[in-house]
Amino acid sequence: MALIAGLVLLETKEKATSSRADEKIFLRLKKNSGPVMRGFQYSNYHKGRKALNIRAAKFNVEKKKIGVFKFSPFKVARFRDAEIDFFGKIDHPDDKPSKPRKSLSDIGPGEIAGNDISFSGVLSQDMLPPPALKGSISAICEPVKLNLYLEDNPVTMIYAEKGIVDPRRRRMILHHNIRVISGGAELTTDRMAVYPETGMFEIENDYVLKKGDETITGEKLTTDFFLKKISM
Repeated sequence: MALIAGLVLLETKEKATSSRADEKIFLRLKKNSGPVMRGFQYSNYHKGRKALNIRAAKFNVEKKKIGVFKFSPFKVARFRDAEIDFFGKIDHPDDKPSKPRKSLSDIGPGEIAGNDISFSGVLSQDMLPPPALKGSISAICEPVKLNLYLEDNPVTMIYAEKGIVDPRRRRMILHHNIRVISGGAELTTDRMAVYPETGMFEIENDYVLKKGDETITGEKLTTDFFLKKISM
């Protein structure tokens, strides 16, 4: 009986120790990660026009330890299954007040150039959700879909396994299985920087660009959001 009682007591202590260890892990995770918000939605405007929509299945803010810091002084916003809409506009600097403005359907491919398109402010700290970036150094989206609109018309879609928003440099870095579709063109690569302020994509690794019957491959590429203006 004494032996049985001893075994029961030992098992109880082991369970208590294991429970306390699990509790410590849970508390540590809870401390480093804020509450999870499901069905996240957010919209914002820039100079009176719609500029940004964000939708995500889940959202939370996590503390990120960097280098030798004992604590976590930085925060990272995390979006899961994110879909982001960027709304741009076509600038007409030469238009006179009496001259009617062209619609997107009336503009030829040669007229759609980087300097004619404005996605200004869509990745600035003022535009992004205050709960997401207040004290955060970046935002991570896994996976992510980007929809680029001009005059409320969808023109380009981008898919990636992961996207990291850098609001200080107003860019987004996409990683892994990236696919860009614009008109009849399709671009695939594994790492790409998106610069909304200039309307350009920048790639410094292997890529494949298909335009009709033409296939272009290389290791470095800069192109506009419509895969038309290309610099290799």
